[in-house]
Amino acid sequence: MFRLILESARYRVSEAADGAAALILVKQSRPDLVVTDMVMPVMDGADLIRRLRSEFGSSAISILVVSGHPDAVETAVGADGVLKKPFDRSTLLARVQELLRGR
Repeated sequence: MFRLILESARYRVSEAADGAAALILVKQSRPDLVVTDMVMPVMDGADLIRRLRSEFGSSAISILVVSGHPDAVETAVGADGVLKKPFDRSTLLARVQELLRGR
């Protein structure tokens, strides 16, 4: 769903199946923004955020957490923003634009 929404707004999107794959993809592609959930297989969102923030090449990348997890705000330490599920298309796009403008 994120891919469809973001690509319809003319953003270039890459996807990863889990947190560990996302970390590898980020190292290869150096995106402007990472959108992640907190609950993922292999490496959860909290670990992904910690790893991205601790590595020189990814420490400045904006991170948006989109999650339905009740503790998402508290556990998303280091993220630049948290969007709670359910959300609507316009809210997601507004948050993405806000984070990309702040870079």
